[in-house]
Amino acid sequence: MTNGTKETVIRRSGDTFAFSLPEEHTFDVLDETDEAGRPLARIGVTGVAGEMCSVLGVEEREHETEYLLEPAGFSSSVGSQPTGYPWTSVQEEHARLRARWQNAGGEPTRFEAWRQGASHESQFREWRDEIRRMESGTG
Repeated sequence: MTNGTKETVIRRSGDTFAFSLPEEHTFDVLDETDEAGRPLARIGVTGVAGEMCSVLGVEEREHETEYLLEPAGFSSSVGSQPTGYPWTSVQEEHARLRARWQNAGGEPTRFEAWRQGASHESQFREWRDEIRRMESGTG
């Protein structure tokens, strides 16, 4: 999901990677704070479920804004849906990035080439940067 011209990227406190917010998901920083005075945000899936989180940090990069979130213990759901936000796993983000890479015209074998010593976070960030270049026609 893009925020203006920047992509919104989410990292849950304690996770080793950040993920791109999928199009059908929502994220809003609210005009409220938690007990420690940190901003609160709501992350969710439209019409399904959501969760309140404390915003622990925000990192602005050239083409993306990364929010570090800590679930605040308030969640909701619609009907018989599971309660709370369905946090993205490493495997799910890898699959989403692979699909974006292929949709942008990227060479599949280049995507699978994992840089030696790279963490999930650094590799995923490199792939997001390259995908944005391909999507914009500058890659």
